[in-house]
Amino acid sequence: MNEAEIEDDRRQRVELLLSLASGDPSVDVDLTGVPGDPAAVARSVEVGRLMRHVRALAGGPRHPWSELEQARAAANYVEQELRASSLEPQSLGVTHRGVTLPVVWTSVPGSGAVAAGERAPVRSAVVLVAHYDTVDQSPGADDNASGVAGLLEVARVLPRRTLPRDVVLAAVPFEEDPGGFAGSAAFAEHLTSVFGNGIVAAVSAEMLGCSAAPRVTGDTGKDLLLAGYPGTGPVIDLLLAAANAWSTGRVRGLAVPLHVPEIERSDHVSFHRQGIPAVMATDGAEFRNRHYHQPSDTPETLDPQFLAGSTQSLAVGLMALASWGHPSQADRRGA
Repeated sequence: MNEAEIEDDRRQRVELLLSLASGDPSVDVDLTGVPGDPAAVARSVEVGRLMRHVRALAGGPRHPWSELEQARAAANYVEQELRASSLEPQSLGVTHRGVTLPVVWTSVPGSGAVAAGERAPVRSAVVLVAHYDTVDQSPGADDNASGVAGLLEVARVLPRRTLPRDVVLAAVPFEEDPGGFAGSAAFAEHLTSVFGNGIVAAVSAEMLGCSAAPRVTGDTGKDLLLAGYPGTGPVIDLLLAAANAWSTGRVRGLAVPLHVPEIERSDHVSFHRQGIPAVMATDGAEFRNRHYHQPSDTPETLDPQFLAGSTQSLAVGLMALASWGHPSQADRRGA
């Protein structure tokens, strides 16, 4: 969106949602038994690495139909960085409107721990997804090199074979118009074939790097926003509790009371359609960032410390989700 005024009806909806969003869980959340030292993981997030990723990705537009080679280069970059973090990237080719691009994904392996008496490991996972394409003519530093950078840093810092569940990380194409979430839709369907009903939550990292002057009443411009579909309250509560306990970032969240257009704006949509609790993490898009979807969305307009805090919050939140309600967590509390 350019400098034109945000439509009144959208502004009113967003102001209402912001007034309802809280920085604290709506219920007490027990974080006992989350393994892997989440506070140490948060401290290991490096702002320099995050901005290096942003600069590497945001060298130009990555629109699949006007800048296909740039989009492919972004996918290749993600694959290389995952390998550099000693993970094994996989590729799922997706064709949409005559263009084929890969979902580049990997899994940070969990411990496979099970409750006493179980015959086989319970394979389950939590998912973090970020899109690497941009709108036409925008280098997309915030939208969404920042989200991909956060995903790559989470891939680097999460402990291996420590959390009960796998943490699946995926960089997807075809989020921006006219993509229609085709990349994440294909990937969500693929994951359900792999994990069945074992995916406990999915989070979309949809812009993590802008802390700017707010453009709607009730916003401070200084916190990461979590927005979830109806029924995602427990997921958001856990993410908020983890962020409050271990992260330097400020986070607010809300499971919306009903479907509103503002919740349908990122790749978590695809997981929701598969029946998976799905949440979007965003820095506020056009309600804060005047460079949103513009040629001026460059690395220099981001707030590196905000990006680091957002990444910390997602990393420790995923650790909590990867332990949430798992039999091994109950065993650990009782030990």
